[in-house]
Amino acid sequence: MAVVLFLALAAGGVVTNMPWTDEAWFASPGHTLITSGYFGTPELDPTAVWNTRVLRGVERRTYWVMPLYLFSQAGWQWIAGSGLFSIRAYSVLWGLLAMAAWYWLIRKLDGDSWTAALMLVLMAIDFEFVWSSSVGRMDMMCAAWGAAGLAAYLWLRERNLARAILVSNCCVVISGLSHPLGLAYLITLIVVALHLDRRRLNWKLVGLAAAPYLAGAAAWGAYIAKDPRMFAEQFGGNMGGRFATGGYLSFLKAQLFDRFIEEYGFGPSTSAAGRVKLIVLVVYLAGFIGAWATPAIRRHAGRRMLLRIWTAMFVTVSLIDREVHYFYMIHLVLPLVGILAVSMVFMWSNRAQWRWAVAGLAGALALTHGAVLAARFRANPYHREYLPAVAFLKAHPANGWIMAAPELIFGLNFPSNLLDDYRLGYLTGKRPGIVVLDRNRYQEWIAALRTKEPAAYSYIQSMLEREFKPAFSNAAYRIYLRSENLAEATPQ
Repeated sequence: MAVVLFLALAAGGVVTNMPWTDEAWFASPGHTLITSGYFGTPELDPTAVWNTRVLRGVERRTYWVMPLYLFSQAGWQWIAGSGLFSIRAYSVLWGLLAMAAWYWLIRKLDGDSWTAALMLVLMAIDFEFVWSSSVGRMDMMCAAWGAAGLAAYLWLRERNLARAILVSNCCVVISGLSHPLGLAYLITLIVVALHLDRRRLNWKLVGLAAAPYLAGAAAWGAYIAKDPRMFAEQFGGNMGGRFATGGYLSFLKAQLFDRFIEEYGFGPSTSAAGRVKLIVLVVYLAGFIGAWATPAIRRHAGRRMLLRIWTAMFVTVSLIDREVHYFYMIHLVLPLVGILAVSMVFMWSNRAQWRWAVAGLAGALALTHGAVLAARFRANPYHREYLPAVAFLKAHPANGWIMAAPELIFGLNFPSNLLDDYRLGYLTGKRPGIVVLDRNRYQEWIAALRTKEPAAYSYIQSMLEREFKPAFSNAAYRIYLRSENLAEATPQ
């Protein structure tokens, strides 16, 4: 039942979510590999840098992110195609693996199949989990294999510790080669292993644990060896500025308020109706506090280990992700869901006077998740905003470059003349034939150039005013055609 519910909700996200930049960036190398034989991201201009990133050579080789998700995407696209829905379906599959991993993880730690079953239901309806499973990023692959590593260790360690170490670390390597936050699962696995088996560990087992990492490093190194300098620039630039720095107060503010409070209804762009998401955070917090405050839960070895898992994940993610990206919440939400399931089942079974509270929290959680997901599906920006923009571009082919955010490659079938350069050729001298300013990136980033790069901002504004006219606009996109081509266009 939980799996069917998850598949239905994930499918709703797959067909309604607004396509976005990351999905295109991470689908393009696989498509390029299977169609042209090289692993570049040709839509991303090397000068389209931001923050500390360096993209030299990215059109030929993609080094700036971990490689496994991108390479595996090539195989998936070869089987299932390169369309947007195919890319997103790949994430749904990793969502299923995550559900299986967390089922067995909770089953082992709590010892109750009902708790594990409730975990599946709570996962299936969680809007963070549903969203992460229905967009084309690597976060769900990372989370699924990381949880699988923890589950494998817990289930195998009693019969064969060597096998537990080998299998669990193989899973964590896959997680880490998908995304750097696989490091959080490595640290968590170390915490679990040291707590449970520190007296059984020896140098032979440590060497066995290291073997998967050496194999993964060798495979990644073979690709890095094609251009080590380009790798150092791209990957080093992307990792720069991500680790926690600064004072304790600013760190705590970012990790507690910015990460949780803003994500659950109090972000700068959240509507008044969106503040209902705070109910979800309150319920998760109630489950967390209830687990810590209940001696029978806290003293239970497995349940206490679950609390340690969340703590290790939170500390590691906080130290790695100084920028507080919302799409990393999945790594913190799933342990919280597990803790909530433990608290609810324990209270229902052992504290009859609290059943009304458990039922109330469960109802509030289900209604809130349902309301958030229903609102997202009803908004349906894929059909209402994305497809009309794609239809206009198809009806008015560009004479030259289409300079736009890269998610349009899905609707336009990976055109060779789409270039992701939000400076619109200021640094390259390339001249656009069509300019598409999307709400989520180009409009915001170009506005930021006014103070960061005033010369680039003036160039863009002058070019749009002198050479282009607006020809299409909706809530997500503004499309500009060159003035000489405007007569051929039908304004919309």
